[in-house]
Amino acid sequence: MVVLGANFKDIEPTINDTDAEVIYNPDWALGMSSSIKQALHHIKLNYPAANSIVFTVCDQPYVNTALLKQLIETAGKVEQGIIACGYNDTTGVPALFKKPYFGELLQLNGQEGARKVIALHSQDVYTIPFALGKIDIDLEEDFNRLLTSKVNT
Repeated sequence: MVVLGANFKDIEPTINDTDAEVIYNPDWALGMSSSIKQALHHIKLNYPAANSIVFTVCDQPYVNTALLKQLIETAGKVEQGIIACGYNDTTGVPALFKKPYFGELLQLNGQEGARKVIALHSQDVYTIPFALGKIDIDLEEDFNRLLTSKVNT
């Protein structure tokens, strides 16, 4: 599932040949929390038996299927309610939240993201190392740096 907002009309055609469900977030201007809420409302309505959700962001280029599977597999083996990635002295997304946290995620506001819930419940977080999680693409300079580093590695 992919939640899109401001640039929906530009991005949606580039991913419509995948199996991903595309959800439009009309409240995108209200911040990251609105996308989290859209995803959770969609899951509650269409997949009521879902007992966990994985959140990731689009600007971490090294997130891959293996990492997401590791989150899911780990969730089945540990008691913690949140399985998150650890990088750069941070614990954050990608992260899996078990159902008891759905309500709290729905209470986020503005630019608040999943990291807030992770921080509030650090005693219930199992961390998976993801050193490359510190690399994200926010600016064109970040993208150019990523291209250069790939060429040099």
